[in-house]
Amino acid sequence: MIKISPQGRISRYADYSMMPLMYILQGTFAEVPQRTHRWNNQKFKNNELGFLGSEKMITVAGDSSAFRRWWGPLPIFHIPLFGGWSKF
Repeated sequence: MIKISPQGRISRYADYSMMPLMYILQGTFAEVPQRTHRWNNQKFKNNELGFLGSEKMITVAGDSSAFRRWWGPLPIFHIPLFGGWSKF
């Protein structure tokens, strides 16, 4: 069985405090900013993967013209304002 833990208080505060900046960086207020920070992800152990049903998974081919964009050590591929991806 897979146990999904709710997001903790500190990480929720981090998300909420970053929200205004993330709206500006994505270049639109029409969409909710993505939450792809390290604290928004959960890693599964190998023995947990068997519990993931294929009916609940989505496979996406992606965009072959997309590539990772970096500004020094900062990943900007998810920031359209800086030339990052606009389609996810």
